[in-house]
Amino acid sequence: MDWYICILYSLLLSLSLFFLLYRNMTSSYSYWKIRGVPHSKPSFPFGNLGDILKGKISLADFLNLQYKMFENERFFGIFHFNTPVLVLKDSSLIENVLMKDFASFCDKVKNSPPKSDIFAFHLGNIKGHKWRSLRQKLNGAFSNNKLKCMTQQILDCGDSLVQQLKPYAETKGITQVDCIGFIYSQKVLGTCVFGIEPDGATIESFVKHAKQYLFGMRVVNMINLWHVYVPRFARILYFVPQIAKVVDYFKNFTLAIIQVRQSTTAKRNDFLQILLDLNDEEVDVGVTQQQSKDILENLSSNVSKKEQFQKRDSIKEKPFLSNCDITSQMFNFMSLGLDSIAISIGFLLYDLASNPEEQLKVQQEIDDVINTFGELNYEALHQLEYLDCVIQESTRLRTTFPFTMRVCQASYRIPNSDLVLEKGTMVLIPIYSIHMDPNNYPDPEIFNPNRFKDNHFKSCPKYLPFGAGPRICIAFKLAVLQIKVAIAKLMLNYSVSLNSKTELPVRFAPRFTTKSLNGVWVDFESRKG
Repeated sequence: MDWYICILYSLLLSLSLFFLLYRNMTSSYSYWKIRGVPHSKPSFPFGNLGDILKGKISLADFLNLQYKMFENERFFGIFHFNTPVLVLKDSSLIENVLMKDFASFCDKVKNSPPKSDIFAFHLGNIKGHKWRSLRQKLNGAFSNNKLKCMTQQILDCGDSLVQQLKPYAETKGITQVDCIGFIYSQKVLGTCVFGIEPDGATIESFVKHAKQYLFGMRVVNMINLWHVYVPRFARILYFVPQIAKVVDYFKNFTLAIIQVRQSTTAKRNDFLQILLDLNDEEVDVGVTQQQSKDILENLSSNVSKKEQFQKRDSIKEKPFLSNCDITSQMFNFMSLGLDSIAISIGFLLYDLASNPEEQLKVQQEIDDVINTFGELNYEALHQLEYLDCVIQESTRLRTTFPFTMRVCQASYRIPNSDLVLEKGTMVLIPIYSIHMDPNNYPDPEIFNPNRFKDNHFKSCPKYLPFGAGPRICIAFKLAVLQIKVAIAKLMLNYSVSLNSKTELPVRFAPRFTTKSLNGVWVDFESRKG
């Protein structure tokens, strides 16, 4: 009977563990009810994320359904697993969180990944002084002057994209636009971020591996979300062989480039060089070079020489970034840029193919600019103002990242309400739903670029494809330039029309980012005969 007793004890232990897990996961499910916040009923164990994690609906569509459910509310509550999250609808509240009261909502994550993690030094995951210091220094990496220097490299990648599509135009073969921007975006990342020559074996190998690891990279991006909700279990995913191969390849690739750069005095105009140059500056956390000098000069005269040296050593400047930090930052640019630019280009081509009159306007503007400047260059691209409007309208309709998060840093009373957010409360801003709100944009389903006339990508509480405030996407100007070059080059050489294979209306895949469920297919026709 010993075996019977063992089974009984095992069963009791399993039930006890399940009961403890259930109590732990559901104990917070009354959080919003107690505080009088309207919310949807959560269910064990995923809270309100069950249908998304089961592949039934996209996060964008889920949030939009919730957004409409609480039509007359300024905010409402949901649960990510057992974590209560406040979702904002009111424009003034969104402006407060992202801009006016930024000090109270300056972090995007509650739990930073461990230092050994590949996401540890991602700008979205670091907090406090280190984020402020790094952000301030990296802002210059995407200045107008830097982008001007990178423009020719991006234009060369655009020419490569045109050549890539030439066979499709000649044979009138259909093309899945979700995919055509992938190689282009990888070449831009390779040249502007990693500093690889735009032509040659190295860039081809880089693109080949990026394509080979496409699925694994998407899973790796999911790990970043796990760090937000279940940080204790996120590290487990790195033991999956397919994910480990992705991480190892790009770690080794980046470290190899760093070693080459550190062995030469030559400088390149790319993001990696800017990160390396930060280590040439003497920076210490919380203590600048001048502050260190002042501290030493003002030491009391009765302090011994030994104590002075000890004090000096304690404030001695250190390299701001380790090679691991740089690798982490580079990897995150790679992983986050993997799909976002390609998806944006694909949806833009879909919008132009679906609206031939808008396509003609874009082509006419490009032709006029070419007649004036003789070619596409940095100055010519800045004259494509209607194309700017088209890009803004397309990113409004289908922004790649349908939400952004903030973490409350201290007790915060929601203006004109009795709700006081506790320190550590997560706040979600449903970007896609805000963009599709008829109170913000009349007839939001209609593609109307004139909504953004003279806007020039100015973010506001009602237009947030790149975020807003101090935490706005640091590389958004580079992203816009990449998209603009791709569309300008394609519209200069081709016209596009929807193929009957495209499912209408386009539906989103059940993911945390926006991507078409069944693909978007178009026909390319050469404009030059």
